[in-house]
Amino acid sequence: MWIMDVPLKVLTRLRVEGMKSLSKYYPDLNITDDDKQLEKPSFPTVFMQDIGGAEQGQDIEGKSVNAVLSTIQIDVVDNEKRSNVREVMSEMIRIMKSMGYSITTTANFERTTDNTYRMVARFRRMIGYNDTW
Repeated sequence: MWIMDVPLKVLTRLRVEGMKSLSKYYPDLNITDDDKQLEKPSFPTVFMQDIGGAEQGQDIEGKSVNAVLSTIQIDVVDNEKRSNVREVMSEMIRIMKSMGYSITTTANFERTTDNTYRMVARFRRMIGYNDTW
């Protein structure tokens, strides 16, 4: 079903555009949707999670999915500087906005330990069956 491809499309855009614009400054940048811990962590890390969507625009027959309200969460983690997290998240926000997503929860900064910085933001967008993005 086409709705299963939405998270992969978002992740692909984040990876392609994010690496293009950020790899010069962050050569070890890791953009992933895999929540499994790596043997050797790479920072900064962007973790994209599909929060799940709700079907929208149902017709009387109800035999197909016409649209979905997609919700994506992005976490950015770094072990060096708070400013690294802010810069990477800023680029992730730009990419998500270029895909038509709106910000539902602005980037919240957290200091998780003495040497780890984290920012979290959530995005939402209605995606129709025939949308091209």
